[in-house]
Amino acid sequence: MLGETFQPFLRELMTKQFSRGAILVYQGEVPQNAYILKSGIIKLYNITQQGDERIAAFRLAGDMFPTTWSFNKVPSAFYYYEAQTDGEMYVVPREDFLKFIADNPEAMQTIANHYLSAYAGSLMRITALEQSKAFDKVLFTLYYLMQCYGIEARKGVMRIPIQLTQQLVADLIGLTRETTAAELVKLKKRGVLSYRGREYTISREKLVHLIGEDNFKDLRP
Repeated sequence: MLGETFQPFLRELMTKQFSRGAILVYQGEVPQNAYILKSGIIKLYNITQQGDERIAAFRLAGDMFPTTWSFNKVPSAFYYYEAQTDGEMYVVPREDFLKFIADNPEAMQTIANHYLSAYAGSLMRITALEQSKAFDKVLFTLYYLMQCYGIEARKGVMRIPIQLTQQLVADLIGLTRETTAAELVKLKKRGVLSYRGREYTISREKLVHLIGEDNFKDLRP
């Protein structure tokens, strides 16, 4: 999210390292500061009344969290923020951040562009959850992951930098691990994705072809 525009601001901040598995912000907590990821991956989730984990999103390097609290829109954090990898984050006094972007139109534009893209990603996520068939849920979820977090590994092939497991994908969709694994195998056989361990790559062309051109257009805001 953050480019050269934010470097003078970031240089003045303290940083804090964290380890994989650490919960950096608890659901319902009133944070003392906001944070910007310098490195690492964080997952956002809540816990259902049945004790199941439901993943909402991820945060990668350059992202701020907890998002809505950081912009002074809610009194506490909506989700648990758990480190998926080791990493480091900037400790950001909220009022200092809000003043910086208010005084810097270019920084405000960067923020606006980032969250407009995140909004489009949220629409894709909703589309995935609305699908009635498990295969389509997985298919559209892969599209969401590719669009929101994908990095081009080579022409037409996107790498997902999040450490994905079959259980994590299942939690993201709300399916069982067994069902999710079966659908992922189908997509692997069709050449839509490949995975080794926790690293997934996706063929953008084959994924879009499977979704169908009409549905693909509907994903755009």
